[in-house]
Amino acid sequence: MKQQPTLQTQRLILRPLNLTDAKQLQQLAGAYEIAVTTLSIPYPYPDNLAQQ
Repeated sequence: MKQQPTLQTQRLILRPLNLTDAKQLQQLAGAYEIAVTTLSIPYPYPDNLAQQ
């Protein structure tokens, strides 16, 4: 499988997600204000979905 690149500017680093991001991703994606603006993030965000 091809590895996703890391994109970097002076103000931003955009990198592939990894397992250590799961806890924060769970919190952010679980926020109604975030989920309501997307088509693919379920609300409420199921527990452990970020780890998958």
